[in-house]
Amino acid sequence: MASTQSPAETVRFKRRQGETLFLQGGYEMLVLSRMAGERILIGSRNVVTVTKVRKSQVSLLIEAPFLQVSRDEVPGSGRITDGRLVFSRKKGQGFTIAGMINVSVLKIQGKRVRIGITAPKDVQVRRHEIV
Repeated sequence: MASTQSPAETVRFKRRQGETLFLQGGYEMLVLSRMAGERILIGSRNVVTVTKVRKSQVSLLIEAPFLQVSRDEVPGSGRITDGRLVFSRKKGQGFTIAGMINVSVLKIQGKRVRIGITAPKDVQVRRHEIV
């Protein structure tokens, strides 16, 4: 999601190990480190699962029932899901859920991937094992 703030106006907080929170223009970006099989819960029903981590790309399973999901490189081209979608993403690529939640692959290193989730402050983003 585009922000009108400069990088100097970004506020960064360290949360738990492997989590970093950025605040920009009314949105929060939570950065999580995940491995294959680990999940992220976004809001009450949206789940992103890392299915495979390869050298240059990651496969993600998106469960966002009845919400539009679109790839960032083709904005507005998404479709309403009736259950699950699988995307392969490279570093710097992402997708958008319901036009307001952006999920991006920030870094791929070995078996781990750093994923950034930008969402309005009222949308909870949690590691699935904490739920």
